[in-house]
Parts: sequence; C-alpha cells; structure tokens
Amino acid sequence: MLRAENVNGPLQNLNAYNSVTLLPNRSVCGLLSEEERIYGGENTTINEFPWLARVKCVTDSGREVYACAGSLITQNYVLTAAHCLVNLTAKEVRLGDWNTETETDCQGRVCSDPVVDVSVSQVKIFPEYRKSDLFKGDVALLRLQKPIYYSDFVRPICLPITDDTIRQDNSSESVYWTAGWGKTEKSDCRNKVRSITDETAPFVICAGGVAGKDTCVGDSGGSLVKQMTINGTTNWFLVGVTSHGNKYCGKEGIPGLYARITPLLHWILNNIED
Repeated sequence: MLRAENVNGPLQNLNAYNSVTLLPNRSVCGLLSEEERIYGGENTTINEFPWLARVKCVTDSGREVYACAGSLITQNYVLTAAHCLVNLTAKEVRLGDWNTETETDCQGRVCSDPVVDVSVSQVKIFPEYRKSDLFKGDVALLRLQKPIYYSDFVRPICLPITDDTIRQDNSSESVYWTAGWGKTEKSDCRNKVRSITDETAPFVICAGGVAGKDTCVGDSGGSLVKQMTINGTTNWFLVGVTSHGNKYCGKEGIPGLYARITPLLHWILNNIED
C-alpha cells in the first residue's frame, strides 16, 4: 500500500530501478517550443504539447471511439487514466495530432508530419485503482506494439524522478498547465492548488476552479504539466493525469482532479520495460 510519506519527502531508491534508463533525458523530453521561450502566449501551437496522445478504444458492442487522452513517457509507453478503460478495451494510440478535423495539421507555414498510429499490446492498470474511489491511482500504462521514433511533433514528457523536481512539484505556489481535445487550452491555476483531505492529498492534485478554464469531456487521461528549471534548463514535467472534474467544466470555484504522479513513480518504474 502506498503511504503519504512517499510524497512528503524525497522519493528514495528510484535510481535502483533498471527501467530508469528507459526514460528520456531532458535533452529530449518536455522541450519548450520556440514560441513559448519567446512569447509565452495563451494559444497552443502545433508542436507545443508533442507528448499528447489520443487513445482509441473498443466498446463491448465493437464500436471504436477515441475515448481519452494520454501522455507519451517513453518510446514504448503512454500513461492514461484507469477510469477510461472501464468497460472499454484500449486498441490504438494516435500521436502527433493537433487538429482532429484535418488530415495534415498546418499553422501558418508550418505543417506537421503525418500522425502516428500504433497498436496497444498490453494494458496495466494501477492495482489499487477502484472505480468507486477516484482519489487513488487513477492511472494505467499502455505498452505500444512498436517503439515510437521522436520528432518535432512526437516527443515524450519528462517524469519528476529527481529530488529537485519532486520538491518543485510539491511547492505550494505551483502553476500547472493542461491541454486536450475536449477543450484545448493552457490553464493558469496559480493559488488554486489545494489538498482534498489529509488522506487523499498525496494521491490527488486539485487544480483549476477558474471560470472558463478546466479540462472537459475527452480530456480524461491527459496531462497536467509544470515547467521546472533544473541547472538553468527548463522543461515540462508530468505532475498529474486528468482524472475527474465537474460535469459543468470550467465552472468557477469547482476545480478538476488529477491523479498525482509522484506517489506512483515506483509503480510506473516497476512496470515499464524495454
């Protein structure tokens, strides 16, 4: 059973996992786009969130639907929400998509590469997840049938596996961003992060509550990210997975819930393979 002390202090022994070497380094993961470095604008750009994935699932009746989002964390794995897979079978992951209504995405003179569709070969759901309790471990790992080759439009997000990144994640003045196809925008959640209860706080980030800014239907499983600067270099880090929100998304004063990554790092590292 995971305990609160796993996140109240530095997570120990993460480097003991051989799988740490499978994680991308910071020269590859969570890179800021040139537009973010220069302008820090509000609108998403074509390659701003290249780790975002769309998860295609099959219903009991055989219908195929893009049910949720996910985040590419290695060449072989996408992290999504466990509740997305209740009564659904994950079939395929699409990467490198930006505008779901066009075959080729273009923004100004910049056009993306073709989307990458890859089959899901294995699903691992966090063992303590229960549909009746979204406050603990609403995450699942999707193993891809073949490794993903990185490009400007398909890149992984960094995981906060060092003491420095874990300390920054636990800061009381965190500003998080999220993006998805249910409603795609970055959300400034400054001063809107709070714990639910002493018991659930280690497992949940409560963020948002700003009118018109929230995750919505179709965003479940997507990423809650934060910019962190280590040794003078800034990267995006995955700090949460979109879990649950108010049905009236974007309602002022009612934040969304995100499964916190840090207490789940041991499980993630114990379950990813080459």
